[in-house]
Amino acid sequence: MADRYDSVETTYLLGALPTGGSVTIQIYRVSNGAAVTGTLTATEVASSGIYRWLTSGVTWPANDIYLYRFTDGTNYTEWYSYERGLGYPETIRTALDVTIGSRAVESGGLLTTVAGYVDTEIAAIKAKTDLIPAAPASETTLATVATYVDTEVAAIKAKTDLIPAAPASETTLATVATYVDTEVAAIKAKTDLIPASPASETTVAAVKAKTDLIPAAPASETTLATVATYVDTEVAAIKAKTDLIPASPASETTVAGVKAKTDLIPAAPASETTVAAVKAKTDLIGTSSVASQADVRDLSRRYRQETVTYATVPITGRGITQAMLDDGNVISYTKVDVSLTGNFGSPDFTYYVALYYAANGGLDYAVAGTSAPSP
Repeated sequence: MADRYDSVETTYLLGALPTGGSVTIQIYRVSNGAAVTGTLTATEVASSGIYRWLTSGVTWPANDIYLYRFTDGTNYTEWYSYERGLGYPETIRTALDVTIGSRAVESGGLLTTVAGYVDTEIAAIKAKTDLIPAAPASETTLATVATYVDTEVAAIKAKTDLIPAAPASETTLATVATYVDTEVAAIKAKTDLIPASPASETTVAAVKAKTDLIPAAPASETTLATVATYVDTEVAAIKAKTDLIPASPASETTVAGVKAKTDLIPAAPASETTVAAVKAKTDLIGTSSVASQADVRDLSRRYRQETVTYATVPITGRGITQAMLDDGNVISYTKVDVSLTGNFGSPDFTYYVALYYAANGGLDYAVAGTSAPSP
Protein backbone atom coordinates (compact mmCIF):
# COMPACT_ATOMS: atom_id res chain seq x y z
CA MET A 1 0.00 0.00 0.00
CA ALA A 2 1.36 3.37 -1.00
CA ASP A 3 1.77 6.32 1.29
CA ARG A 4 -0.34 9.27 0.07
CA TYR A 5 0.49 12.92 0.63
CA ASP A 6 -0.93 16.13 -0.72
CA SER A 7 1.13 18.23 -3.10
CA VAL A 8 2.25 20.78 -0.55
CA GLU A 9 3.07 18.37 2.30
CA THR A 10 6.70 17.69 3.26
CA THR A 11 7.72 14.41 4.95
CA TYR A 12 10.63 12.02 5.45
CA LEU A 13 11.03 8.88 3.33
CA LEU A 14 12.82 6.08 5.29
CA GLY A 15 14.96 3.03 4.41
CA ALA A 16 17.14 0.48 6.23
CA LEU A 17 20.75 -0.29 5.21
CA PRO A 18 23.98 -1.23 7.04
CA THR A 19 25.04 1.52 9.38
CA GLY A 20 27.80 3.97 8.54
CA GLY A 21 27.29 3.92 4.77
CA SER A 22 27.15 6.76 2.23
CA VAL A 23 23.51 6.40 1.20
CA THR A 24 21.46 8.09 -1.53
CA ILE A 25 17.84 7.70 -2.67
CA GLN A 26 16.76 6.71 -6.22
CA ILE A 27 13.31 8.07 -7.35
CA TYR A 28 11.41 7.32 -10.56
CA ARG A 29 8.06 8.65 -11.87
CA VAL A 30 5.73 5.71 -12.58
CA SER A 31 3.82 7.35 -15.43
CA ASN A 32 6.87 7.86 -17.66
CA GLY A 33 9.78 6.15 -15.83
CA ALA A 34 11.77 9.40 -15.59
CA ALA A 35 14.26 9.75 -12.78
CA VAL A 36 13.76 12.58 -10.28
CA THR A 37 16.90 14.68 -9.74
CA GLY A 38 18.00 17.06 -7.01
CA THR A 39 19.55 16.66 -3.54
CA LEU A 40 19.28 12.89 -3.05
CA THR A 41 21.72 12.28 -0.11
CA ALA A 42 20.13 10.46 2.84
CA THR A 43 21.06 10.90 6.53
CA GLU A 44 21.42 8.05 9.04
CA VAL A 45 19.33 8.34 12.21
CA ALA A 46 21.65 8.05 15.27
CA SER A 47 23.80 5.15 13.93
CA SER A 48 20.65 3.01 13.80
CA GLY A 49 20.93 1.80 10.16
CA ILE A 50 17.75 3.74 9.37
CA TYR A 51 18.25 6.47 6.73
CA ARG A 52 15.93 9.40 6.05
CA TRP A 53 15.41 11.74 3.15
CA LEU A 54 13.23 14.90 3.19
CA THR A 55 10.83 15.28 0.27
CA SER A 56 11.65 18.98 -0.02
CA GLY A 57 15.09 18.01 -1.41
CA VAL A 58 13.83 18.02 -5.04
CA THR A 59 11.38 19.85 -7.30
CA TRP A 60 8.62 17.38 -8.09
CA PRO A 61 7.65 17.44 -11.77
CA ALA A 62 3.94 16.72 -11.20
CA ASN A 63 1.40 15.07 -8.98
CA ASP A 64 1.98 11.36 -9.60
CA ILE A 65 2.99 8.01 -8.14
CA TYR A 66 6.74 7.62 -7.57
CA LEU A 67 8.88 4.60 -6.80
CA TYR A 68 11.97 4.97 -4.57
CA ARG A 69 14.68 2.95 -2.88
CA PHE A 70 17.89 3.63 -0.87
CA THR A 71 21.37 2.37 -1.80
CA ASP A 72 24.92 2.65 -0.52
CA GLY A 73 26.30 1.52 -3.89
CA THR A 74 26.41 -2.14 -2.86
CA ASN A 75 23.24 -2.76 -0.95
CA TYR A 76 19.69 -1.75 -1.91
CA THR A 77 16.41 -1.53 -0.05
CA GLU A 78 13.12 -2.74 -1.46
CA TRP A 79 11.10 -0.49 -3.78
CA TYR A 80 8.53 1.68 -2.06
CA SER A 81 5.79 3.89 -3.55
CA TYR A 82 5.16 7.52 -2.76
CA GLU A 83 1.88 9.08 -4.02
CA ARG A 84 2.08 12.82 -4.25
CA GLY A 85 -0.96 15.03 -4.88
CA LEU A 86 -3.29 12.11 -5.61
CA GLY A 87 -6.34 10.60 -3.89
CA TYR A 88 -8.11 11.82 -0.80
CA PRO A 89 -5.31 13.91 0.75
CA GLU A 90 -5.21 16.22 -2.22
CA THR A 91 -9.03 16.20 -2.57
CA ILE A 92 -9.47 17.10 1.10
CA ARG A 93 -6.83 19.80 0.98
CA THR A 94 -8.35 21.39 -2.11
CA ALA A 95 -11.86 21.26 -0.64
CA LEU A 96 -10.66 22.78 2.60
CA ASP A 97 -8.84 25.54 0.79
CA VAL A 98 -12.08 26.42 -1.05
CA THR A 99 -14.25 26.08 2.06
CA ILE A 100 -11.93 27.98 4.33
CA GLY A 101 -11.50 30.68 1.73
CA SER A 102 -15.24 31.15 1.45
CA ARG A 103 -15.75 30.94 5.19
CA ALA A 104 -13.13 33.58 5.76
CA VAL A 105 -15.14 35.97 3.70
CA GLU A 106 -18.43 34.93 5.24
CA SER A 107 -17.20 35.19 8.81
CA GLY A 108 -16.19 38.79 8.44
CA GLY A 109 -12.52 38.24 9.31
CA LEU A 110 -12.96 35.51 11.93
CA LEU A 111 -10.40 33.33 10.22
CA THR A 112 -8.00 36.21 10.22
CA THR A 113 -8.40 36.43 13.98
CA VAL A 114 -7.93 32.68 14.29
CA ALA A 115 -4.88 32.89 12.06
CA GLY A 116 -3.46 35.52 14.40
CA TYR A 117 -3.89 33.15 17.35
CA VAL A 118 -2.32 30.38 15.35
CA ASP A 119 0.67 32.57 14.49
CA THR A 120 1.08 33.48 18.15
CA GLU A 121 0.85 29.89 19.26
CA ILE A 122 3.16 28.70 16.52
CA ALA A 123 5.68 31.38 17.51
CA ALA A 124 5.50 30.20 21.13
CA ILE A 125 5.88 26.57 20.05
CA LYS A 126 8.79 27.51 17.80
CA ALA A 127 10.50 29.27 20.72
CA LYS A 128 10.36 25.95 22.55
CA THR A 129 11.37 23.73 19.63
CA ASP A 130 14.31 26.05 18.87
CA LEU A 131 15.75 24.89 22.16
CA ILE A 132 15.91 21.29 20.86
CA PRO A 133 19.50 20.66 19.67
CA ALA A 134 20.17 19.63 16.09
CA ALA A 135 21.48 16.30 17.35
CA PRO A 136 19.29 15.44 20.34
CA ALA A 137 20.28 12.80 22.86
CA SER A 138 19.85 9.16 21.89
CA GLU A 139 17.39 6.86 23.61
CA THR A 140 20.28 5.37 25.65
CA THR A 141 21.31 8.81 26.84
CA LEU A 142 17.69 9.71 27.58
CA ALA A 143 17.33 6.49 29.59
CA THR A 144 20.46 7.40 31.58
CA VAL A 145 19.11 10.91 32.11
CA ALA A 146 15.79 9.44 33.19
CA THR A 147 17.62 7.39 35.84
CA TYR A 148 19.36 10.55 37.07
CA VAL A 149 16.04 12.37 37.06
CA ASP A 150 14.43 9.61 39.11
CA THR A 151 17.29 9.76 41.61
CA GLU A 152 17.22 13.54 41.82
CA VAL A 153 13.43 13.64 42.05
CA ALA A 154 13.60 11.12 44.91
CA ALA A 155 16.20 13.28 46.67
CA ILE A 156 14.09 16.40 46.11
CA LYS A 157 11.01 14.57 47.37
CA ALA A 158 12.90 13.56 50.52
CA LYS A 159 13.48 17.26 51.13
CA THR A 160 9.99 18.44 50.23
CA ASP A 161 8.50 15.74 52.47
CA LEU A 162 10.01 17.71 55.35
CA ILE A 163 7.87 20.73 54.48
CA PRO A 164 4.92 20.79 56.90
CA ALA A 165 1.35 20.58 55.59
CA ALA A 166 0.75 24.07 56.94
CA PRO A 167 4.02 25.93 56.38
CA ALA A 168 4.78 29.30 57.91
CA SER A 169 2.95 32.29 56.48
CA GLU A 170 4.65 35.00 54.48
CA THR A 171 4.51 37.29 57.51
CA THR A 172 6.26 34.70 59.68
CA LEU A 173 8.83 34.00 56.97
CA ALA A 174 9.47 37.74 56.63
CA THR A 175 10.05 37.95 60.39
CA VAL A 176 12.35 34.92 60.29
CA ALA A 177 14.18 36.43 57.30
CA THR A 178 14.82 39.57 59.38
CA TYR A 179 16.25 37.44 62.18
CA VAL A 180 18.33 35.48 59.69
CA ASP A 181 19.74 38.67 58.17
CA THR A 182 20.67 39.95 61.63
CA GLU A 183 22.14 36.63 62.77
CA VAL A 184 23.99 36.08 59.49
CA ALA A 185 25.49 39.55 59.76
CA ALA A 186 26.61 38.81 63.34
CA ILE A 187 28.01 35.43 62.33
CA LYS A 188 29.80 36.98 59.36
CA ALA A 189 31.36 39.58 61.66
CA LYS A 190 32.83 36.68 63.63
CA THR A 191 33.88 34.52 60.68
CA ASP A 192 35.56 37.54 59.05
CA LEU A 193 38.02 37.36 61.95
CA ILE A 194 39.04 33.82 61.00
CA PRO A 195 42.31 33.98 59.00
CA ALA A 196 42.54 32.48 55.54
CA SER A 197 44.84 29.78 56.97
CA PRO A 198 43.56 29.15 60.53
CA ALA A 199 45.61 27.27 63.12
CA SER A 200 45.60 23.47 62.96
CA GLU A 201 43.88 21.31 65.58
CA THR A 202 47.30 20.56 67.09
CA THR A 203 48.05 24.27 67.50
CA VAL A 204 44.59 24.94 68.96
CA ALA A 205 45.08 22.05 71.41
CA ALA A 206 48.44 23.52 72.47
CA VAL A 207 46.84 26.96 72.93
CA LYS A 208 44.01 25.38 74.96
CA ALA A 209 46.59 23.70 77.22
CA LYS A 210 47.96 27.17 77.94
CA THR A 211 44.60 28.89 78.40
CA ASP A 212 43.50 26.13 80.78
CA LEU A 213 46.15 27.51 83.12
CA ILE A 214 44.32 30.84 83.30
CA PRO A 215 42.35 31.00 86.56
CA ALA A 216 38.58 31.26 86.53
CA ALA A 217 38.90 34.73 88.08
CA PRO A 218 42.02 36.28 86.51
CA ALA A 219 43.60 39.47 87.78
CA SER A 220 41.88 42.74 86.94
CA GLU A 221 43.38 45.37 84.66
CA THR A 222 44.30 47.45 87.73
CA THR A 223 46.17 44.53 89.28
CA LEU A 224 47.87 43.76 86.00
CA ALA A 225 48.92 47.40 85.69
CA THR A 226 50.41 47.24 89.21
CA VAL A 227 52.20 44.00 88.37
CA ALA A 228 53.47 45.55 85.15
CA THR A 229 55.01 48.37 87.19
CA TYR A 230 56.73 45.83 89.45
CA VAL A 231 57.89 43.90 86.42
CA ASP A 232 59.36 47.04 84.86
CA THR A 233 61.21 47.81 88.11
CA GLU A 234 62.44 44.24 88.53
CA VAL A 235 63.45 43.95 84.90
CA ALA A 236 65.44 47.17 85.22
CA ALA A 237 67.18 45.81 88.34
CA ILE A 238 67.89 42.48 86.64
CA LYS A 239 69.22 44.30 83.58
CA ALA A 240 71.57 46.31 85.81
CA LYS A 241 72.99 42.97 87.00
CA THR A 242 73.11 41.27 83.62
CA ASP A 243 74.85 44.33 82.14
CA LEU A 244 77.77 43.39 84.42
CA ILE A 245 78.09 40.01 82.72
CA PRO A 246 80.92 40.26 80.16
CA ALA A 247 80.28 39.59 76.50
CA SER A 248 82.46 36.48 76.84
CA PRO A 249 81.76 35.11 80.36
CA ALA A 250 84.00 32.56 82.06
CA SER A 251 83.77 28.96 80.85
CA GLU A 252 82.44 26.15 83.00
CA THR A 253 86.02 25.08 83.74
CA THR A 254 86.89 28.57 85.02
CA VAL A 255 83.73 28.71 87.12
CA ALA A 256 84.57 25.28 88.57
CA GLY A 257 88.04 26.59 89.48
CA VAL A 258 86.56 29.65 91.17
CA LYS A 259 84.16 27.43 93.09
CA ALA A 260 87.06 25.30 94.31
CA LYS A 261 88.56 28.49 95.76
CA THR A 262 85.34 29.83 97.27
CA ASP A 263 84.68 26.44 98.84
CA LEU A 264 87.74 27.20 101.03
CA ILE A 265 85.99 30.24 102.51
CA PRO A 266 84.65 29.23 105.94
CA ALA A 267 80.93 29.27 106.59
CA ALA A 268 81.55 32.08 109.11
CA PRO A 269 84.48 34.13 107.70
CA ALA A 270 86.26 36.77 109.72
CA SER A 271 84.27 39.89 110.41
CA GLU A 272 85.26 43.29 109.18
CA THR A 273 86.50 44.06 112.73
CA THR A 274 88.83 41.06 112.69
CA VAL A 275 90.09 41.92 109.23
CA ALA A 276 90.67 45.49 110.38
CA ALA A 277 92.68 44.20 113.36
CA VAL A 278 94.80 41.96 111.11
CA LYS A 279 95.38 44.89 108.81
CA ALA A 280 96.55 46.99 111.77
CA LYS A 281 99.16 44.33 112.42
CA THR A 282 100.29 44.00 108.83
CA ASP A 283 100.52 47.78 108.57
CA LEU A 284 103.43 47.53 111.05
CA ILE A 285 105.45 45.63 108.47
CA GLY A 286 107.86 47.99 106.78
CA THR A 287 107.10 48.99 103.28
CA SER A 288 110.42 50.55 102.29
CA SER A 289 112.68 47.51 102.86
CA VAL A 290 112.27 43.84 103.75
CA ALA A 291 114.78 41.62 105.52
CA SER A 292 116.99 39.62 103.18
CA GLN A 293 117.78 35.92 103.48
CA ALA A 294 121.24 36.87 104.79
CA ASP A 295 119.62 38.99 107.48
CA VAL A 296 117.35 36.11 108.39
CA ARG A 297 120.31 33.71 108.55
CA ASP A 298 122.25 36.20 110.69
CA LEU A 299 119.23 36.52 112.92
CA SER A 300 119.02 32.75 113.21
CA ARG A 301 122.66 32.68 114.24
CA ARG A 302 122.00 35.21 116.95
CA TYR A 303 119.31 33.06 118.51
CA ARG A 304 120.70 29.55 117.77
CA GLN A 305 123.93 27.88 119.03
CA GLU A 306 125.14 24.56 117.60
CA THR A 307 127.56 22.19 119.38
CA VAL A 308 128.91 19.38 117.18
CA THR A 309 130.16 16.24 118.94
CA TYR A 310 130.82 12.67 117.94
CA ALA A 311 128.99 9.86 119.64
CA THR A 312 131.04 7.03 121.13
CA VAL A 313 128.24 5.25 122.95
CA PRO A 314 124.70 4.37 121.81
CA ILE A 315 122.09 7.10 122.38
CA THR A 316 118.79 5.50 121.46
CA GLY A 317 116.86 8.65 122.35
CA ARG A 318 118.83 10.40 119.58
CA GLY A 319 118.39 7.56 117.11
CA ILE A 320 122.05 6.39 117.48
CA THR A 321 122.37 2.61 117.96
CA GLN A 322 125.39 0.41 118.75
CA ALA A 323 125.11 -1.18 115.30
CA MET A 324 125.43 2.26 113.72
CA LEU A 325 128.57 2.96 115.79
CA ASP A 326 130.07 -0.46 114.92
CA ASP A 327 129.52 0.11 111.19
CA GLY A 328 130.90 3.64 111.41
CA ASN A 329 127.72 5.07 109.91
CA VAL A 330 127.30 8.00 112.31
CA ILE A 331 128.73 11.12 110.72
CA SER A 332 127.99 13.79 113.33
CA TYR A 333 125.89 14.53 116.38
CA THR A 334 124.85 18.15 116.83
CA LYS A 335 123.22 19.84 119.83
CA VAL A 336 121.22 22.98 118.91
CA ASP A 337 120.35 25.52 121.66
CA VAL A 338 117.79 28.24 120.85
CA SER A 339 117.47 31.45 122.90
CA LEU A 340 115.31 34.39 121.93
CA THR A 341 117.41 36.64 124.23
CA GLY A 342 120.82 35.36 123.22
CA ASN A 343 121.47 33.79 126.66
CA PHE A 344 122.56 30.32 125.66
CA GLY A 345 123.38 29.49 129.28
CA SER A 346 119.65 29.33 129.77
CA PRO A 347 118.24 28.54 126.30
CA ASP A 348 114.53 28.57 125.59
CA PHE A 349 114.73 25.06 124.13
CA THR A 350 117.26 22.54 122.80
CA TYR A 351 117.07 19.83 120.12
CA TYR A 352 119.54 17.30 118.65
CA VAL A 353 120.36 16.29 115.07
CA ALA A 354 122.22 13.08 114.18
CA LEU A 355 123.57 12.60 110.61
CA TYR A 356 124.22 9.02 109.42
CA TYR A 357 124.37 6.77 106.40
CA ALA A 358 121.19 4.77 105.89
CA ALA A 359 121.14 1.11 104.90
CA ASN A 360 120.56 2.03 101.26
CA GLY A 361 123.73 4.10 101.28
CA GLY A 362 121.96 7.43 101.32
CA LEU A 363 122.44 10.25 103.81
CA ASP A 364 119.75 10.54 106.48
CA TYR A 365 119.20 12.30 109.76
CA ALA A 366 117.39 11.89 113.02
CA VAL A 367 115.99 14.75 115.12
CA ALA A 368 115.23 14.49 118.81
CA GLY A 369 113.43 17.00 121.02
CA THR A 370 114.52 18.64 124.25
CA SER A 371 113.21 15.75 126.28
CA ALA A 372 116.07 13.55 125.02
CA PRO A 373 119.20 13.27 127.22
CA SER A 374 122.39 15.26 126.48
CA PRO A 375 125.39 13.50 124.93
